[in-house]
Amino acid sequence: MIHAYAIGIGIASNIKGDQLIRLIDQGIEKNPHIEHNFSFFSFDVKSKDVALLQLGAYYHTGVQFLTLSQLLSRKDDVLTHSPRIFDLYGLGSICEAAALFGAGVNSRLMTPKVSHDKISYAIAASSAANIKTDQ
Repeated sequence: MIHAYAIGIGIASNIKGDQLIRLIDQGIEKNPHIEHNFSFFSFDVKSKDVALLQLGAYYHTGVQFLTLSQLLSRKDDVLTHSPRIFDLYGLGSICEAAALFGAGVNSRLMTPKVSHDKISYAIAASSAANIKTDQ
């Protein structure tokens, strides 16, 4: 199933599932129109991360893991820039690139990177979402 919205996630290795779920819940509460119409995306180096797997199970959506090549395909569209992430991977924001790739061609960031306690997320709208964004 293709969703109108994609939530990209970047997290540190020591994040607990309930901590991640709480932050994502807050993001969804701020964007109630996306409820039940989103998918999660993250970097494939996190494919075994327990917190991400718990998040996908909690929302019954799973998490789609993207390769570096897929993330880099949207590097020019990210709005925030982490020097550390850029030095490691060549893009400014993993969560924004993941959201944009997940939402498809011509998608736009609806919520640029939000970070708290080593968790980052961003929300992108697909071109089919037909909504106004802040961008």
